Amino acid sequence: NSKQIGTKVEEQVKQQEITAQQIAEVRQIYKYHAMRCAALYFIIGDLCVVDPMYQFSLDWFILMFNKSIEQAEPKESKDERFAELFRSFISLLFVMVCRGLFEKDKLLYSVMLTFKCQEIEKELKLNEVMALITGLPGPQKEEKPPNSEWLTDVSWKRVNVLQSLGDVFDGFIGEFSANLAGWQAVFDCDDPVDAEWPNNFKLKCSPIQQALLMFALRADGVVKALMNVVEQKLGRFFLEPPPLNLETCYKDSNPAVPLIYILAMGSDPMADIQKLAEGLDMLANIN
Repeated sequence: NSKQIGTKVEEQVKQQEITAQQIAEVRQIYKYHAMRCAALYFIIGDLCVVDPMYQFSLDWFILMFNKSIEQAEPKESKDERFAELFRSFISLLFVMVCRGLFEKDKLLYSVMLTFKCQEIEKELKLNEVMALITGLPGPQKEEKPPNSEWLTDVSWKRVNVLQSLGDVFDGFIGEFSANLAGWQAVFDCDDPVDAEWPNNFKLKCSPIQQALLMFALRADGVVKALMNVVEQKLGRFFLEPPPLNLETCYKDSNPAVPLIYILAMGSDPMADIQKLAEGLDMLANIN
């Protein structure tokens, strides 16, 4: 009898070892997805630098991660499942964080998410991002070409700095100088981002390289160029955050997670709150 019990225990131990190995294998499969999602926390954690009111806890971040898994649609293949899990998480994170951001900071948040995704997937060129963030600093290497009165000294200096970035900008000073009339047409047009660039130069550039060139030539076109960076990487959804909806926010709350609103001077949301309470048959609960 004791021999049978010993044999049974031994079989159970072996089964536990097999199960533990299977769990470890599955964990390893999802490790890359977990690392991609975890990296996004540093984006929302840094938002407090933009405004000290932007505070997001790690506990809340984990809660959003678990919620995104519940909301993700089932997929047949492993790769499709990973793509859907990440789409679900980053979309939910975008919507939830945007609820607490001022309108002026939402594009910045989208750009930060885009750069972080490109960094995770090793698509980001650090020298280009740093050049964009720091405003293309550097010395002017060559004198302005003749007949370029329309081009400011600052813009010409930035054109010089672009060449130092290499890649598509290798030899750019010479190419720019040889096509002054074409670049002047881009400079003078109403929409330099969508305009045709000399020698189809736009087609040679990545979206961030287009943004860099806009910063050098027409700084007012940088916002639209950055929007193109976001749209190409993450999609149009990340440029159109949904408007604040009290009913949707209420559904995301629970007795342990209340909704707290900080009101600007002169704002009065009472009418919206009463309308929501009336729709939920809770009007009597409002004091």
